[in-house]
Amino acid sequence: MASAAFPRRTIALALACALLATTARAEAPASSTNGAGLRIAWPRSGRVRVPLRWFHDQVIVEARVGGRAVRAILDSAASVAVIDEAAPLAATMRVTGGRERAAGSTAPIDVRLGEIDGITLGGVALDGVAAARVPMPQLAALAPERPELLLGLPLFLAAAVRIDLDRKEVILAPSGTPLSAAGASAIPIALDHARIVVPIDLEGMAARMQLDTGSDAGLLLYAPWARAHGLPGQRPTTERRGHFGAGSRETVEIELHLSQAALGPIVARDVPAKIVDPPVAGDLAGLLGNGLIGACRAFTLDASAGRLYLDPPCRVRVRRERDSHASDAGPARRRGKSPPAR
Repeated sequence: MASAAFPRRTIALALACALLATTARAEAPASSTNGAGLRIAWPRSGRVRVPLRWFHDQVIVEARVGGRAVRAILDSAASVAVIDEAAPLAATMRVTGGRERAAGSTAPIDVRLGEIDGITLGGVALDGVAAARVPMPQLAALAPERPELLLGLPLFLAAAVRIDLDRKEVILAPSGTPLSAAGASAIPIALDHARIVVPIDLEGMAARMQLDTGSDAGLLLYAPWARAHGLPGQRPTTERRGHFGAGSRETVEIELHLSQAALGPIVARDVPAKIVDPPVAGDLAGLLGNGLIGACRAFTLDASAGRLYLDPPCRVRVRRERDSHASDAGPARRRGKSPPAR
């Protein structure tokens, strides 16, 4: 078990876009042609390997769209593929609807809905991918690695996805294909309203969190759940304002530490967490991101099979420096006693 502190320069990429208008489509079962219109073609080998770049706790891969190389983040919490509206890729999306109001991880956002064809990832071809053009100015903080695309839930429903941090590769295979290592811990997961949900223990409290491979944070707690469970209470906190998720609206985060968090073989003490007040929280405790699940050598997500596999060893990294969660965050306001979560 290890303690962790806020990283020196994490990027505000809890980019989950729970696009309300597309939730029903995103819940469709995985198949070669699913209810969301996604068509996926596998190579004869049945699996592909794609190099990954683990950049500021983001899973960044190179995809090709219409033959052009595009950086993409694998984001299990985005209900559709999300395109940075300022990127060249935005012009290739086939618009199928007007402007819609959607719920980002920290604030409501206005999006344009559509589909995108001709995505290849390794040897896998994706067509008819439900997509949305979204303002994401915070991606500028990832320059020169700035992605144009978030590959979201439709991919995770149609495939087993292994993210191997040790070998720096992503393996994709049809759902149900065994990809985890011998001795991996199997964590049950559920699909709940287009959200992949995992059980976790937070300071002895049983919680359900949405698995978010597009978040560099470990724990992003939702204010309604935090209030109901006495958080932040009397803990020291730091309040920050900035762009912390998809969209252009500034929001507030309250930083704090929890004494312990446990997910299968991952047991961490003095865990950094953040409280946000999203437009839609439901009954979930929040988002579980790469800051914790990235403690393992590799993890495999097979949403349709209902399992998250964590490959040993799992060691929480010690992060000693504490700084802003966003490149454009305003001055921090530190408090000895915590204000109520808002």
